[in-house]
Amino acid sequence: MRCGHNDGQVFFKNRKYCFLVFSYPKRFLYPLKQTHGICGLSVINVYKTPSESSEIVNQLLYGDHFTLIEVKKFWSKIRFEYDESTGYILNSLYATIDSDLAKELDDFSKAVYNRHLTNYALLENQQLLPILIGSRMDIMSILG
Repeated sequence: MRCGHNDGQVFFKNRKYCFLVFSYPKRFLYPLKQTHGICGLSVINVYKTPSESSEIVNQLLYGDHFTLIEVKKFWSKIRFEYDESTGYILNSLYATIDSDLAKELDDFSKAVYNRHLTNYALLENQQLLPILIGSRMDIMSILG
């Protein structure tokens, strides 16, 4: 159950307590003028409609980038760069990037992908983030 987000930090609730599970660097706090986003979590579900009870139509893996089509209070409609499919994700789960960086990331011939079943990245708050097979690794320096 989502407990909320504040200043780039995402919290989840477990009956009594609210836990910080991810914190984006300040440079990634979403100014709405941005038109592209990137996944900085292990995996983000992409829904058919803006509801968590909706059908999951796709998933974003760490390093996947996308175009923001529409941004509402809690949900954003996105389009994947690699296959042009669309869906909805929660606003608190992604970071925005500028158009220049998105154009660089569009060159998939330079992309480096994780080929191991699971890797881990050490976050600034000393937590381990699982990096799943197929995740884009060449953007680790960008996400921090």
